Amino acid sequence: MTGITMFDYNSLKILKDEPRTDAAVMLVTMVLTVAIDLMVAVGVGIVMSALIFMKRMSEEGVKIYYKMEHDLKVYTLEGPLYFGVTELIAKTIISDGSPEIVIDLEKVTVVDASGALLLLQLRDQLDERGQKLYLVGNDLDLGGILRKMNIFQKFGPAGHYETLEDILEYKSNKEINAKLLAT
Repeated sequence: MTGITMFDYNSLKILKDEPRTDAAVMLVTMVLTVAIDLMVAVGVGIVMSALIFMKRMSEEGVKIYYKMEHDLKVYTLEGPLYFGVTELIAKTIISDGSPEIVIDLEKVTVVDASGALLLLQLRDQLDERGQKLYLVGNDLDLGGILRKMNIFQKFGPAGHYETLEDILEYKSNKEINAKLLAT
C-alpha cells in the first residue's frame, strides 16, 4: 500500500514521451516496489539504469575516426576506452584488412583494464593475420594505466610511439635502411 501511495501518477502522463528505456526502469521499479520490497526495487532500478547508461556510452561515448597517412591506416579514438566500447572498437579494427594499422590514443579520456587489454588482443589477432598494429600516444593524462599494465612494453619500442610523426619517421628510416642494405 505504501508503494502505491508513494507513486506519482502524474508521471504516467509523460511516460509515452520518455525514452522507452527510462519508462521501463520506472515501471519495473514501481511494480517491484508494490510486489516485493522498496529496497529490491531501488536496487534493480539502479542496476538497470547503470546498464542503460553503459549501453548509451558505448554507442555515443567513443568516436572512431580514420585516415590514411602514407601507407598506414590511422584510427583516432576520441572519448572513453572502457569495457562498454571494446566490442565496437574491436569490430571496427578487426574488419580492416590494411597491412599496417595505427591506433592513436591522444584523445582518449579514460581507460579501464578491459580497454587496455583490448589493445593487446587486437595486436595478437592482427599479428595472426600478418597485419601490424602500432599504438600512438601518451597515457600520462590518464593516470598511466597503460604503462602500469605494461601495455606499451608489450607492444615494444617498435610498436608504441609518442606521436604519429615519430612512427612516420621510424618507417621512413626503416625503408631507407632496407634500400641501403639492398644495394
